[in-house]
Amino acid sequence: MVIAAGLAASAVLLLLGKDYLHASLAGSVGGRDCPAALIQEATARAARTFPNDNAEPVIRCMKGPALGLRVDYGASHFLPVLPTLILLGPKGQNTDVLAHELVHAEVRAKTGALVRSYGLPTWFDEGLGMQADERAPFQDLGDLAPSPGDFPELGEIGRPSTFFRAGRQSRLNYGFARCVVAGWLEAEGTDLDGFLKDQSLLGKFPTDRFEPHAAACRERLSQHS
Repeated sequence: MVIAAGLAASAVLLLLGKDYLHASLAGSVGGRDCPAALIQEATARAARTFPNDNAEPVIRCMKGPALGLRVDYGASHFLPVLPTLILLGPKGQNTDVLAHELVHAEVRAKTGALVRSYGLPTWFDEGLGMQADERAPFQDLGDLAPSPGDFPELGEIGRPSTFFRAGRQSRLNYGFARCVVAGWLEAEGTDLDGFLKDQSLLGKFPTDRFEPHAAACRERLSQHS
């Protein structure tokens, strides 16, 4: 049992390490320092969600694809011990996208790279990121989902493979996650730092605490077209 757990942890670290190294090299080759004004404004936006920020990410603005890695908007890469690496693509060098990625970096700082990547539902992590992301297409979704039944169940979008979709479903998942997490933060998220520190790889994420907010979002979002 212990050997199996050790092998699984080693495999995860190897996977994360390869991804991080590739992104780091691509950022060095095809990226540049982002404008200080952009970082300052995005940091202030992210602070609305995390006033006590601990993350000190490395941020690179990409000129285009590099070493086979293409980033259109924004992508964050995580590895234990090393700082979060944020790459901003040509379409993502703005306050919304960078603030979104800075929230991910802060989640990682408060939980650890492994818990952030494997212990939190994707809808929760992305919903937190969307609190700092004010892009209009993710606000009112009634034109995409005119009835409550058009929205997914939280259990259906808990992993990256089911959350990240193309086109309509992508916009729906992001906007729905934004609404659910916003409702929870308003109702009981005053100690967000403490909540995150309580999460672990072995524990069960309390999805049931978010279900009432998911139901309210389905009704509210479907009423706007």
